[in-house]
Amino acid sequence: MSEPIKTLLFVSLFLSTQTIVQSAESGTAVSMFMNSDGKQIAYAETKTGDLYKTMGHHGPAVENLWAAYRIYFNDSLSVDTLSKFQPRLELHKSEWYTLDHPKLDGLNYGVDNYRVGKTVGLGGLRLWDPSRKGKDKSVSVKLSKTPGSLRRAAVIQDNDGAEIRMLSKGVPFQDELLDIEFTLRVITGERFALLTAKVLSGQRIQFATGITIHDQLKLVEQQDNFLMAWGDYDSPAASEVFNVGSGLVFEPDTIQGTIRKKNEILIITKPLTTFTYLISTANAKEASDLNTVDRFRQHLVDCCGFFQDCMELSEKLNQPAQVNPCNPPEIRESLEPLSRQAECLASTFAERK
Repeated sequence: MSEPIKTLLFVSLFLSTQTIVQSAESGTAVSMFMNSDGKQIAYAETKTGDLYKTMGHHGPAVENLWAAYRIYFNDSLSVDTLSKFQPRLELHKSEWYTLDHPKLDGLNYGVDNYRVGKTVGLGGLRLWDPSRKGKDKSVSVKLSKTPGSLRRAAVIQDNDGAEIRMLSKGVPFQDELLDIEFTLRVITGERFALLTAKVLSGQRIQFATGITIHDQLKLVEQQDNFLMAWGDYDSPAASEVFNVGSGLVFEPDTIQGTIRKKNEILIITKPLTTFTYLISTANAKEASDLNTVDRFRQHLVDCCGFFQDCMELSEKLNQPAQVNPCNPPEIRESLEPLSRQAECLASTFAERK
């Protein structure tokens, strides 16, 4: 085994150990592992662009005390959510699929009752290409890659939360090849997750995201600054019926329009280089004050106000987060400083408390 590979493996194991230690302090955790050995890692990449079938829970995941989120490691970059019933960290024991672990029977561990299918899920990322209209049935474009490019994932744990970073290099879009970074961060003490999509080469493009819906949901609501759904998603990964709430909060000034399809509602941005938004979830079985549709809706309304405050303050924030000096160059490239919006949110919510 070459020295660079040994170094990479050592650092991955080191970071994974740090993750487990720090997660109890922050109330957040990360999880990423390959099905072949089940060992937690902090970094993965492939030139195929697709580790969906070989990576545990189909892609990197993070959790707070009330929910877990994963990004599918393929060209969909769909986001799925795990509903919890008790406030605790669970991924390192359940590995997302509680029903596959009989030792957890009777311990009231969370389950996946959010059916993603071929949709964006809850806040997954697509690109929007109006020039393709008429050439196929949709102008929502997955982040496919050109041969020889790569897709990379890193999971990061710090004192303020936990984060997934997905980098898709060589994404073909309107006769150009783009490098696009997609991050999902959970913040200590908060229910929501913060997501940011960024074109690293600086082009302004239209992004698309949204939420999964279907006809049997009890409520689907569209407002100027958030999307919301509440009801049973009938996921095959759940053994029982219960209602799940999903919500997406965004800045109205960044949005060009909304499209409602059979299985999802999409919001389409104006041309941007960076797009930031929030997602959140709750469920009817959880032991919290957000386990009804009305309370969950109020939670999203509150998030809208907090998010707007953050956007107004973000231009004043200039200090980047610290990058672990132990990371070798291969990993350091993917662990750029956290977005200004993420820093601002952490600061804003700390002041609110």
